[in-house]
Amino acid sequence: MQQLQERRLDVREWLVLLVDGKTFASDQLVIALGVTTTGERRVLGLVQTATENKAPSARAAPLRDLEARGFVAPHGLLVVLDGAKALRAAVRHVYGPDVAVQRCQWHKRGNVVGYLSKPLQIVWRLMLQAAYAQPTHARAAGASIWGAWPTGQSSTSGQVTPPYRLLDRMTGSCGSSG
Repeated sequence: MQQLQERRLDVREWLVLLVDGKTFASDQLVIALGVTTTGERRVLGLVQTATENKAPSARAAPLRDLEARGFVAPHGLLVVLDGAKALRAAVRHVYGPDVAVQRCQWHKRGNVVGYLSKPLQIVWRLMLQAAYAQPTHARAAGASIWGAWPTGQSSTSGQVTPPYRLLDRMTGSCGSSG
């Protein structure tokens, strides 16, 4: 473990940093993974904490450790996070306000479907995964993804609103017609 936590990272050029927290009993393990310019994936380090949502200064320490061990991204860095606000603030604190940050689609999907009943969760997971697999926003919003989902004006008419229309209402951004 010590060798993993102390090894030099400047022998590669990095493009992506993925940071995620996993709960084990009452503790959290925050895990950092990196993707190099050649597509290699490597575990960069892990830290045991009491919670994933500590103050940004506490979250910044493991990121500073990566920098001290030579983690550099000369061509720009994309940081993928699970949605923890303190972790996002720590990333901005360490890498600056202009660092590209993306919310992990897996975590976002889990958060969205968590508000639904169990039977609907299965359907929505599949539909969101199909949308995420599309190369463009237009394709993700297209009817081909949603199949023969029944269309309707409102739930009061007894018809079901298609999922992409619900996404329109939630995000205000989907440009599909129909």
